[in-house]
Amino acid sequence: MPEPRYRHYRNPKGEARTCFVTSTCLDFAHLFARPELKSEMTKSLLSDCHYYNARLHAFVVMSHHIHLLVTPSESSTISQLIQKVKRNSAKLISPMLNADESKQLQAQSGLNQRSFWMRSFRAVTVETEEIFFQKVNYIHQNPVRVNLVEEPADYSWSSARLYQAELQDGFFGLDMLRALDLFRP
Repeated sequence: MPEPRYRHYRNPKGEARTCFVTSTCLDFAHLFARPELKSEMTKSLLSDCHYYNARLHAFVVMSHHIHLLVTPSESSTISQLIQKVKRNSAKLISPMLNADESKQLQAQSGLNQRSFWMRSFRAVTVETEEIFFQKVNYIHQNPVRVNLVEEPADYSWSSARLYQAELQDGFFGLDMLRALDLFRP
């Protein structure tokens, strides 16, 4: 008798592997619609990846989700890293939400002890150099596909402009300290 197929998505476990990650705001709320909130999410992401020794290769902050191409440190898993990124960004950004933004969360807030991000996230292990660069391109083209900008580097909350400024080192990731300088007043 064949084994039943697991019908739910499972994130990669174990050793630090480069993953393409998507995480969505609770109830698909557009919590990053305002530029200042996109900037705060970007700073939080860069800071956390630096602090937790993760190699951030590419990212984009959209109005209701984020995409990352990231390699966690050798002492961490992708699940542990994303849990920390989501927890830290929620603590930082939640108090900054205005009444309309907070109202978007009311229907789902508190379910599964969540108040900002959806419970899970999607991570796909990147196994080849070809897939790596395909994911970088997908991330950088995201704002172009939804007609926010004409060129990827014109979108301020993406690594595309950091690539253009040569703040990345291939598979070693972004220079997060120099990238953070772009978001400081």
